[in-house]
Amino acid sequence: MADGLLAGYHVLIAEDEPVLALLIEDLIQDAGGEVIGPFATVAETAAAVRSNKIDIAILDLSLKDGNAYPIADMLDTRAVPFIFLSGYGADSGPTDRHKWVWHSKPFVTEELLAKMKGLLLPYRD
Repeated sequence: MADGLLAGYHVLIAEDEPVLALLIEDLIQDAGGEVIGPFATVAETAAAVRSNKIDIAILDLSLKDGNAYPIADMLDTRAVPFIFLSGYGADSGPTDRHKWVWHSKPFVTEELLAKMKGLLLPYRD
């Protein structure tokens, strides 16, 4: 199912749990995407956002040096879609950011890929 779904897309990963970061990286690569990261800190992720072409991002809510809200704001400013991957749930997010997309941890691969596809469809030629 995942073959080629993300072909041609640059996918940023911000995740501070090494095993989960590798799992997400493999998932993106298996779907044909080019991985940017993974990054474990807000600072590293922010630098990557400033210096890379990004089509979509997967963000862990809590990184080693703080929450990923500043990254989400950066991506919002650039109109880059993103998904918060979090064990905390959507209710833990800011109430003034209704358009932010959340997906729970642990996740089902097919569900996460379907959510990514839904976010990318408006941008597909």
